[in-house]
Amino acid sequence: TQSLAEALVFTEKNGVDTSLFIQILNSTGYKTTLSEQKGPLMVKSDFRATFYLRHMFEDLNLVDETAKDNHIYMPLTEESRSNYLAAVNLGLGEKDFSAILELLRKLNGQM
Repeated sequence: TQSLAEALVFTEKNGVDTSLFIQILNSTGYKTTLSEQKGPLMVKSDFRATFYLRHMFEDLNLVDETAKDNHIYMPLTEESRSNYLAAVNLGLGEKDFSAILELLRKLNGQM
């Protein structure tokens, strides 16, 4: 989700039509169920929750703790957990987990 959100921020900042970007992405072998189902909604900033962002943060906490307990290095999980914590702290916890896009937009001066 965070990778897709970053791609949308990147395309927006560079003046690319994000709807077109999602259409192109979803016509390639790199499409995912997430890009097909959430991508068009993210473009429209439709963050009605199907899975709360706060629950994603809780799940990332569990994974991070388990990894540390088992001495497993997972830097992307740690970074994602930090970003979801920031999103929760900004009041996005009751929105869909794809609202991580809102955090990235704010951090990049797009809101």
